[in-house]
Amino acid sequence: MKNVFSIAIRTTIVTLVLTGLIYPFVITGLAQVLFPWRANGSLVTDEKGQVVGSELIAQGRPPEKRAMTRLPHPVPTWVQRRKNSRTV
Repeated sequence: MKNVFSIAIRTTIVTLVLTGLIYPFVITGLAQVLFPWRANGSLVTDEKGQVVGSELIAQGRPPEKRAMTRLPHPVPTWVQRRKNSRTV
């Protein structure tokens, strides 16, 4: 019985190391070597060389424009109550 638990624990640890550590590092390394222009994403930089956004997702916006789009309170039409059997 003790031998079965030992085998199960060793198998779990080996699987964890293979799938959780070795595989991701190998795939990331291959991506960096084979596709260096795509492996780091489509980052957009400003004239100072700082990353300011992405070409594809999560577009960066200046703080002044972000502040203007925030509303001080929620709009009532965004929250709609569900009808249930007790509402008339």
